[in-house]
Amino acid sequence: TIDEFWNNIVMGCIGNTLDLKGLLTGVRLVDKLGSRTANIRLEVWFRCPVGHPDVLELRQVVKDCMHTRLDGTLTKVKTPALEIKSHVT
Repeated sequence: TIDEFWNNIVMGCIGNTLDLKGLLTGVRLVDKLGSRTANIRLEVWFRCPVGHPDVLELRQVVKDCMHTRLDGTLTKVKTPALEIKSHVT
């Protein structure tokens, strides 16, 4: 399902079908399966500070996108943990 989540996010960004209000600056798939603490992480980068009201809306848009299959149906797979971290310096 990580493949489907990644595919949905990338296609939503490329196809400009996500209502992101110009907030999105990038997406990244991080594969650390070979490390001591094995994990896979999807990152969605955005241009506003964490406390901004649009961040919660962006989070919901990304979550909805991850769960929408190519045929438009919704997957029943549990949403992975969604963390919001500040990278503003």
